Amino acid sequence: MNFWKISNDSHPVNQLPEWQQAQFYSVELLIQELKTLYQFKIWNSSSESMFIAIKEDSDLLQRIKVGNVFKSKYYSTDSLCPTVALETKIKRIARNDQGRFKGYYLVGLTIINDNSPQTVH
Repeated sequence: MNFWKISNDSHPVNQLPEWQQAQFYSVELLIQELKTLYQFKIWNSSSESMFIAIKEDSDLLQRIKVGNVFKSKYYSTDSLCPTVALETKIKRIARNDQGRFKGYYLVGLTIINDNSPQTVH
């Protein structure tokens, strides 16, 4: 199954340019109702610029849905750059049943660009 073909969106658009999103290697999502931080590696593919993988048996999957917005902390690939606090919106959630991510749900993310990212040290 091609993860990105099951979306209702015909052409995904991210708020920040792809080159800017590619500078991040991981994201920390704050799930308010659980009062819990989750940290994920950020994955990129040729058809999608940013997604995370969540194991199919994770309780977290019961708590998130497309359209949810979370306070997030992004970690840069450049060790000299501080982390950046940005809001993140879930744009897709799909189960993957083959390949590298078999047994995972792939969650597409969009950074909501408010033109004033907060630097976190």
